Amino acid sequence: MSRQRSIIRPVAAFAAVILAVAGFAASAKATSFGDFETGTAPGWGALTNTGVQPWTPPVSGAVVTGSVGSFTGSKVLDLQGNASFNFGQSSGGALGFDFLSQNLRNDFLANNKLEFDWLAVPNGSSSGFAELFNIILNSQGGGFVNVGGQSQGTPNAQQFYFTGYNGNVRHVVVDYTNYKNTVLASGFPNGGSFLQFGIQPNAGGFQAGITTADFQFDNFQLTGVPEPASLAVLALASLGLLGRRRR
Repeated sequence: MSRQRSIIRPVAAFAAVILAVAGFAASAKATSFGDFETGTAPGWGALTNTGVQPWTPPVSGAVVTGSVGSFTGSKVLDLQGNASFNFGQSSGGALGFDFLSQNLRNDFLANNKLEFDWLAVPNGSSSGFAELFNIILNSQGGGFVNVGGQSQGTPNAQQFYFTGYNGNVRHVVVDYTNYKNTVLASGFPNGGSFLQFGIQPNAGGFQAGITTADFQFDNFQLTGVPEPASLAVLALASLGLLGRRRR
């Protein structure tokens, strides 16, 4: 019986660790940082060389009640500007968000993906395009890096206009695992004194007379599951546990 017990105990310990790993994976929860249902947009503005600042011409941003497609009736962030790269802003991102101002440092580091919905508001044109050309993360630990967008081949980052176009909502998912790992390996593993997100939009090719682009955004979230490295650490811990029990 003693030998049987010595086998059962390590197996039970291993099973407990496996259940803990499974529980860790199941407990991953999305963190919303932009559904705008309060009618406000805390932390949002234009990404500039001095951080996220209130919008100034040629870019404007405001929370409005959506009236296009599945955005109808919901509060969304409406961004307008020149029908050109970055809506006419010379640097940074026409759309920006400050994670630190909203106490989301830990949430950013605990997740791996950034997700949101957007649409290009129909403008009467039967030609042209609208796109999220660059999606950017900016921190002291990781630098100013383009992590997604049409320039990186991110799905759903572009919308063409055509006859009968009535507003298609696009869902964008950006995996920022590599960027986060760079931050964690830097001299500022918590990101440092600034941690920001930005979008450089682009629009063009419209019919003559259309000079303003109008994009709407909703449902910004940080999502993710345990990284393989985290699961590996737990697996090694379980093996170490078994070894100690056997000895």
